[in-house]
Amino acid sequence: PDWSVGDLLEHTGSVHRWAAAVVEGGERVRRRDLPAGPPGDAVLDWFAEGLERLTGVLLASDPARRVWSFAAGSPSTVAWWVRRMAQETGMHRRDVEAAGGGAVRGFDPRRAADGIDEYLFDFLPGIPDEDLAALSGPGGGGGSLHLHATDTGVGGGGEWVVDL
Repeated sequence: PDWSVGDLLEHTGSVHRWAAAVVEGGERVRRRDLPAGPPGDAVLDWFAEGLERLTGVLLASDPARRVWSFAAGSPSTVAWWVRRMAQETGMHRRDVEAAGGGAVRGFDPRRAADGIDEYLFDFLPGIPDEDLAALSGPGGGGGSLHLHATDTGVGGGGEWVVDL
């Protein structure tokens, strides 16, 4: 909530450039080693250039090609980065709308369900066990969480059972 539109454009633009560099080279690239975005209004053109580069790199790459990723639960492929960038860009689109003070649009239900799936299968498995214990409630006693999205329009899609 404290980010400005410029902050969000700089952040998302740097993530786009990072993902493009990873997919191009196939190996890990440290985002902090890439140049930051320019200050002020110049960040808008910089963002657009980075998005165009990312789109070109992803479209020109074989989705099945193995590349580095930080995913804990999915194959490290170009297709993984396509999904990750769709989620990253979509979430920050919503943030930009909120920061700009305009109407905040919702997400397509299928894209939102895919974001839940991505979190559960790619991010959650990478969380250390001691941190996961805190998610399962006082004392880390376990249990389960059942999520069921009723608005995805996709048969069988949008239902998860998580054993905590």
